[in-house]
Amino acid sequence: MFKRFLATQAKTVPDTLNLASARPYKNESTLNLINSWAVFKLSGIRPLVNAFPTLVNIAKKTGTAPIMNAIIKQTFFKHFCGGENLKEVSQVMKKLQDINVGSVLDLALEADLDAKSLYGKDAQQQTANMVNQFKECIDIAAIQPDSFIAVKITALTPPAILQSWSSTLFKLELAYHKLADKEGNITLAKFKELAKEFPGLSKLDMEKLFRQNDLNNSGTLSYSDVLAIFSLFEIENCKALVIPGLKNHVSEQDLDTAALLITEIKRLAQYALDKKVLLMMDAEQTYFQRAIDDVVIGLSRKCNPKGNKGPLIFQTYQMYLKSSLQRLKTDIARAEQKGYPLGMKLVRGAYMDQERKLAKENGYESPIHDTIEDTHNAYNQGIQHIIEKQAKLPKGTDSVRSLSLVVASHNQESIERATQLMETHSIPRQGGWIYFGQLKGMRDAITNNLGMKGYRALKYVPYGPVDICIAYLHRRALENGSVVGQMGDDKSTIAKELKLRFFSK
Repeated sequence: MFKRFLATQAKTVPDTLNLASARPYKNESTLNLINSWAVFKLSGIRPLVNAFPTLVNIAKKTGTAPIMNAIIKQTFFKHFCGGENLKEVSQVMKKLQDINVGSVLDLALEADLDAKSLYGKDAQQQTANMVNQFKECIDIAAIQPDSFIAVKITALTPPAILQSWSSTLFKLELAYHKLADKEGNITLAKFKELAKEFPGLSKLDMEKLFRQNDLNNSGTLSYSDVLAIFSLFEIENCKALVIPGLKNHVSEQDLDTAALLITEIKRLAQYALDKKVLLMMDAEQTYFQRAIDDVVIGLSRKCNPKGNKGPLIFQTYQMYLKSSLQRLKTDIARAEQKGYPLGMKLVRGAYMDQERKLAKENGYESPIHDTIEDTHNAYNQGIQHIIEKQAKLPKGTDSVRSLSLVVASHNQESIERATQLMETHSIPRQGGWIYFGQLKGMRDAITNNLGMKGYRALKYVPYGPVDICIAYLHRRALENGSVVGQMGDDKSTIAKELKLRFFSK
């Protein structure tokens, strides 16, 4: 029966990465491969995946959680996670390094979005505690050069503050576009008219702010220029946007707290810079995203090393959002104008069902592309735009680091497009500062093959206590059903390797 399964599962798929002829699992033990095959088999049973939280709760109530955790650790946890402690994670990182694959350490924690918000010194202390946890993650990542850690802004800032600031930025965006010309820019006179929507702006020297940000002396500002003026890194300017008593709008208390938290977040960035570990900032739900973008772009402006050292901060663009492709292009133009390196991670997105539900409930247009084909097109266009921009930069290993890309995808077609564009534009596999990233335990054949061919391949490696990691990974599976759907390819590649071992002469 097992032999018959291997015969039917080990199918070849034509591809330019030669995955069909490669043996990406040749260095993996047979026992681990059998475990991985079993994990994929069980993961494909959707009723079991959906029932998993219930099974975990039953185990807790019946006192059998330690037994369940022990089983999970040797199966699912072993496949998808890096370990519970420094020793275990270091072993996984070394194993990946041996096949030319880097690591993105992902500390398994998530903010409680329903928790009561803290303000002032209480919020600062909570953020300081989280910063210390991330610093420990940085210490582990620093074992290997050019490693990343993944960071969630909701873990560092009360979600309520992020949501209120995002709402305020949305109101600012609407007001701006009512005043903008056909090219999407505004004049000084129109800039001053923003005070009609935000009366507090009358307290600012609007002309001075305009002149300081009109870097080309064009007599106009773009929306990204305006966002730079009203950034949480310019807190006094932000306070002019406060409208007392307006529901779901930022308050002075929010901004005073945000100022304290930005100090802690900058401390984290400086620590990462000192340790030479890169920060990959995760994207989250759209009702947080404007605020998250503000923090991440602000960090990029303030903390990304100038010159050829390359970016410390990598922003994430969810390409299933209709606005992402244009925002990506605008951010690149702004970075070029301001002279700081920009790091970009492109993903498709993980909150599609939730975003569409919210849009329907609140009566606004869904921010998500209408079809999966539109998302694929936006993703591939984003990759093409960045690589073509890179190709125009001065040649040399270091000089192109002013623009860095992480192709974070399990989609083989998108990965192949990126590698083909690199070849077309003579961008070196190692020196071009283009990375390819997949989750540990997912599309390992692609990651391993990229590493073997000399590309900058990365694995996302979640780590932490088993019970926390399992909840984390279950949410990831539910949010990204398309990834689970691709398990068949992984399973087939493993089956092919097992067939070679068991039945080849």
